[in-house]
Amino acid sequence: MFNKELFVYYVISFSMYLWFKGLWDQILFCYKQLAIILINITCNNESVHGDINVIMWTQINCSNGSILN
Repeated sequence: MFNKELFVYYVISFSMYLWFKGLWDQILFCYKQLAIILINITCNNESVHGDINVIMWTQINCSNGSILN
């Protein structure tokens, strides 16, 4: 017996799961990049100019939604 309502429910649930998983991976990637930047700023007391470029690069990548692992 094929239940159409149940099938639609499963398809919607699975697509929502994939969407949230992609969003969660993106959030984790951005936090990982920011953590690397903070470690670089605190560990290397060199010029902050390079780190600012990295921060800008991270913000651009996170706002574009591109995941570069």
